[in-house]
Amino acid sequence: MAPYFVLICVAVTSAAACLVAVRVFRCALSDLNVALAHACECIGFSALFLIANIAFQVIAVFAMRFLTSLFVSLYMVGDTTLIAFSVLQGVIFRCWCERRAIVGKQ
Repeated sequence: MAPYFVLICVAVTSAAACLVAVRVFRCALSDLNVALAHACECIGFSALFLIANIAFQVIAVFAMRFLTSLFVSLYMVGDTTLIAFSVLQGVIFRCWCERRAIVGKQ
């Protein structure tokens, strides 16, 4: 049961969210595939930002080691808050591009 606990919780909250979206917000279930496509785009952009952020941090650490007498550890690159910031960057970038596409159509 323990390995499935998280999956069960996610499934229950997802089902509750679908129920609220359909009954309260009058969303069509047929639009769910579009929402999933947008979510996949957000995940993709977030992954790209995570890779770019890690690459920039590694380059910055080696540049600081080379250009100064300071020793900067690569352990700083492994900070888990970088994942949250990369997800935020990806979502904002995706929304910004979508907004630009909507405004451009008008």
